[in-house]
Amino acid sequence: MSKTERDSSVRRRYEYIKANRHRFNTRMMCRLLEVAPSGYYAWLKKPMSDREKEDKRLLRLIRASFAASQGAYGAPRVFLDLREAGETCSKHRVARLMRENNIRAKPGYRTRRYVAGKPAELIPNLVKRNFEVSQPNRVWVTDITSTQDLGGMALFSYCDGSLFQKNRWLGNTAHNSSRPRS
Repeated sequence: MSKTERDSSVRRRYEYIKANRHRFNTRMMCRLLEVAPSGYYAWLKKPMSDREKEDKRLLRLIRASFAASQGAYGAPRVFLDLREAGETCSKHRVARLMRENNIRAKPGYRTRRYVAGKPAELIPNLVKRNFEVSQPNRVWVTDITSTQDLGGMALFSYCDGSLFQKNRWLGNTAHNSSRPRS
C-alpha cells in the first residue's frame, strides 16, 4: 500500500468517526478502526495539512502549464515552467503530482534525429590472396597457430560440405611433411 493510499484510508476512518461520534464512544471507535485518538483530534482541528494545501495549489499551476503546452510537456519541462514563473518546488515533487493525477505528456512529439555514421575507410588488401572455391560445397579455412612443436607455421585445412565434419590436414608449409588423416 502506498503512502497516499494509506493516508486516504486514515482520512476515511477519521471521517467515519466524525460522522458517528454522537452514536458511539470516540475512543472505542479509534481502537476498533486502529487509529490513534490523538491523530483523530489533530485531524479535527486541521483536516487538510499545509503540504496538502500547497500540493493542490501547485497542481493547479501544473495543469495550467501542461494545458499551455497542449499536453506536450512532461515533468521536467513543467518544472522549468514553474521555476520560470517564480515557484519554488523540486522536479521530483512535480513528477509525483503529475504521476498521482495521471498527467502524462504525449509520447513521440519530437522528431527523431538519426546521425549517419562515417563512411568506412577502405583498408588496402596487402595479402592479395585468391580464396575462390574451385568446387561446390568446399570451404577453405586458414588457421595460424603458435605452438612450439609446429614452430608458428600456417596450417591449412578445408571442410567438405558440412562444417560438422572433421577437417582434413593438407600439409605443413615449413617442413613439407604431412600429418596423418584423422
